Amino acid sequence: MKPICVSLPLLFESQDGMFVTDANKIILRINRAFTAITGYTAEDVIGQTPMIFNSYHQDDSFYAELWDCIFDAGAWQGEIWTQRKNGDLYLAWLMVYAS
Repeated sequence: MKPICVSLPLLFESQDGMFVTDANKIILRINRAFTAITGYTAEDVIGQTPMIFNSYHQDDSFYAELWDCIFDAGAWQGEIWTQRKNGDLYLAWLMVYAS
């Protein structure tokens, strides 16, 4: 069976909120679903790091383990408290992949 290749523009049409960062964790792009879920627009977040969404419910060791897992295994997934632009906190299922 041949692998199916999906382009980033097509993937970004997902109903899941998504953003892309560079190697320095700077947000480069978001999709429409991200704005619908979080209230943040591209103008709000492009050029920022994901720490803009920090709810302060996780401590520094949580984030250290998250990034260690990403660098070691190339991915991390789990629940994380985050916040919308209006300040509302919510529990999100986050999947992070490094390439």
